[in-house]
Amino acid sequence: MNKFCAFLSNGINIEKRSRGYSVTPCCWYDEEIIIPDLTPQNIQTARNKFSHIDSWVPACNACKTLETHGGSSFRHSSFDVVVDDDDTVQHLDLMLHNVCQNACIICSSDFSSTWYKQTGGVKPFMFDKLQFENLKQFNLDNVRTIRFKGGEPFANDLHLDFLALIKNPEQCDIQYTVSAQTLPSQRTWDTISKFRLVKIEFSADGVGEQFEYIRYPQKWSNFVNNCKTIRQIAPVNTLFRFNYTVNPFNIAYFDRFQHWVDTEFADNRLGDPTEINLHECTGNLACDKTPPALIQTIKTNNLQLQGMISMDRYTEHDSMIAYMDFWDTQRNLNWRSVFPELVQYYE
Repeated sequence: MNKFCAFLSNGINIEKRSRGYSVTPCCWYDEEIIIPDLTPQNIQTARNKFSHIDSWVPACNACKTLETHGGSSFRHSSFDVVVDDDDTVQHLDLMLHNVCQNACIICSSDFSSTWYKQTGGVKPFMFDKLQFENLKQFNLDNVRTIRFKGGEPFANDLHLDFLALIKNPEQCDIQYTVSAQTLPSQRTWDTISKFRLVKIEFSADGVGEQFEYIRYPQKWSNFVNNCKTIRQIAPVNTLFRFNYTVNPFNIAYFDRFQHWVDTEFADNRLGDPTEINLHECTGNLACDKTPPALIQTIKTNNLQLQGMISMDRYTEHDSMIAYMDFWDTQRNLNWRSVFPELVQYYE
């Protein structure tokens, strides 16, 4: 096990790309390592490029920044996830496709086929099922956690094709990050009930019309109804959490979202508590575009959010406002009416 970060020795993040497959130690590692296919030899070649790292490198800046400002990072969590002191793969992050019905203002065609319809960019892609045959030859016997990212994992059955490769599901935890646009199939419920623990993480960055603005064109009522339906029919080994992607607009409204979770979705039907995970937005709505004057008004008891707002890294916000104004005209929306309290900080 790598003593600096266990994911460097025991984690793999596999993402389908137009020119092959990206293999990195985790989803935060900011350097693509592209291989043409997922033969064991190619996977090991990719792993050899990062397994020896024993200190901070530029690709690990996301964790370094969090830790520098007193936050908890993915590197920290690696030692909770990886339990065996060896070099086997114990944690997997998987992006099998970018099929998604949403075109969230914080996203792009990299992760959403709907964005491609509006902007071009990265064409819709899907994991080649032939690669599952290659993965059968790779040692997955010690995998303890699997995370499925989107796209929308429940949009098709590729995740089930992969789970069929896991020989000892009762020893493995799985997690899905979903938009709740699509209800899981019965085959999904039957399959995941065999695993030790399942976490379904709903992506939600606000409530009501703020949710609808950020996660366009999804409707808040549809999201709430599907979340509650999933909670009602999911197997008893299922826990729930919400992923709140913090950006310069919803950063001031987190307490509203926290209140909704506490009153409407506090636990699963067995009483296990719902978690909320926060992570920072990058790209056009990156957190470094949040004006200091707005940051100073935010009061919160959430430790993750406290860590984020304590960082002194403001750059500018004019490019972000221009971006949102452009898409408001395309979508007949108006961020100024959806986030009225923030107008004074951005104009």
